[in-house]
Amino acid sequence: MDQDVTIHSANFLYIEDGNALALRDITGAYQLIDLRVDVTADPRGRPALGLTTTSLTGDLSIGSIELGGQGKRFGAVDLDFLFEDASFNGQAYTNALYLQGGGHADAGSQGMRLSTEWSLADANIAYTEDGNRVILSGLQSWGRGDVTLSVTRSEVRNGTQFYDGLRIGFEGVEAGYRINGLRVASEDSELQGGTELLLALGFYPAYEFELDGHLTLGPGGTSGEGITINSDVQIRNGKAAVIAAPYDEGSGEMSQKGLWLTELDYDSHVRDMTIDLTDEGLAIIKGEAWGTMNIGNLRVGDKDTGQSIGRFELQKYETGSSMMIMPGGAGTVCAGGMGVTALAC
Repeated sequence: MDQDVTIHSANFLYIEDGNALALRDITGAYQLIDLRVDVTADPRGRPALGLTTTSLTGDLSIGSIELGGQGKRFGAVDLDFLFEDASFNGQAYTNALYLQGGGHADAGSQGMRLSTEWSLADANIAYTEDGNRVILSGLQSWGRGDVTLSVTRSEVRNGTQFYDGLRIGFEGVEAGYRINGLRVASEDSELQGGTELLLALGFYPAYEFELDGHLTLGPGGTSGEGITINSDVQIRNGKAAVIAAPYDEGSGEMSQKGLWLTELDYDSHVRDMTIDLTDEGLAIIKGEAWGTMNIGNLRVGDKDTGQSIGRFELQKYETGSSMMIMPGGAGTVCAGGMGVTALAC
């Protein structure tokens, strides 16, 4: 199957307790090449309905992101992407999804399992606010593993703790991503650093990891409608760049030089975290959260062979922590009416 689709106009509205998240003035297009559907087996020999494709390319523009009842906006977002076969770290990746019956083994006989493999060869994400634009350039991602979907209730079955809601499970996922850098104003502007500014959000310029665990989405927020999240996530054998050397536009490869967290193991747990739309913005409240990060080596230079500063362990525990994400920046005449404000306590 080949498919060409153009989105001339669309709007998306999510309403909770009378408050709305609105994505307005959506336009875009995508082209799907050589989608094949087969009754087959996945790479591990399990019977499945297989969907494979040669490439998927497209773009999406969201003209305005609005949240809350203050009449303020986050701004606009533009995305372009290309999924096609590519090699990362010496391994070949394709784009395939193998649909199987049955979710998590302890959740019951029903559910869904997706044996997946993906290869995002290139993507760019642009954020525009009051006429000012910044572009997250050259995003690439790859991986393979199982994703399970199960509807569960709060109980312990065969030694596994489940929670009320839709359980999205991760089993044996090996994945990674990397970002070339930032561009300001236009796609043709000079590539520059700055992705390190995203570290405060837990987003690294480059990251390779093995993932297991679950994210369970339950109904209801702090009161009334909303979302409640319970999760347990384990990351193993991670390699995360704190600072990465500039992307080499000549060779088309990202440098392996920088400051790296390697032999990284991270356990993260969240209980009763609520997400609500309010008149002011998006309210996130953690009932309880804890985690331990073990960094086997903090390497300077090459991520595999660079000299190690040493080993670190970080532990955290939170209860009742909250964050409010509101549209509108500094609020001054110069800043305009768009932007993002985040308040945490």
